[in-house]
Amino acid sequence: MEMGFLSKESDVYSFGVVLFEILCGRLCYEYHNHELTKVLVPEWRRCYDEKRLDEIIFPGLKEQMHPGSLESFSAIAYRCVMRDHEERPTMAEIVFKL
Repeated sequence: MEMGFLSKESDVYSFGVVLFEILCGRLCYEYHNHELTKVLVPEWRRCYDEKRLDEIIFPGLKEQMHPGSLESFSAIAYRCVMRDHEERPTMAEIVFKL
């Protein structure tokens, strides 16, 4: 979308956004006064890179998930939202890992 065209890799990116929205319990953007004020995906990537997922995970979700499941889920979400489309997994890989 940022480059002006959509592809199957764009679908993977969008799926990763949905996974992060589930993980965080919020939409990927913030609106104030009917204006888009912030897109959260870069912040989510940064938190994953810096091993600070606890700061963004929906309260109580961590206790409800097996640690291995949380790790797999967040790793897949992170790979899906990589800026370089070549670094994103295929949907087949996502389905297998989930």
